[in-house]
Amino acid sequence: MNIKIFIMIVAVWLASFLAQPVLAAEPTAAEMKDALLQTMQNQGGSRSGDDSVSVDNSISGASIYIKHFEKIGCEKASNRPGYYCDYEISAGMDFHSNEGTAAGDRHAAGINALFNALMPQNQISNETRRFVRSNSGWKVLQD
Repeated sequence: MNIKIFIMIVAVWLASFLAQPVLAAEPTAAEMKDALLQTMQNQGGSRSGDDSVSVDNSISGASIYIKHFEKIGCEKASNRPGYYCDYEISAGMDFHSNEGTAAGDRHAAGINALFNALMPQNQISNETRRFVRSNSGWKVLQD
């Protein structure tokens, strides 16, 4: 076989292979967790750490953080884009004062003590959400 013909055949095959649509693999646990945090951020919070989002005003604020996250598994969504993914999650919340006074700090400490007494500690919830890849990364949708 002539080398030019061989190269041409390989080039055509390679071009047709590269033109095939690439299907997005299911999201990783880190991508799922980031999508959940990004959803909270999109609702008015600001990212205050790897695993938390804060909401603040001039007097006080709260940080919501993910204590535990574990991906259980994903299944391709039928007739819809993305994947339905099951996961375990445990979250917490800390309140803080933004006014810079000792009284404000004591008030926030009191709210934290009350909140922690009323809310179950280290409770892990099982959740299922649909995750869809977009140009800016994975998004979590509630169906």
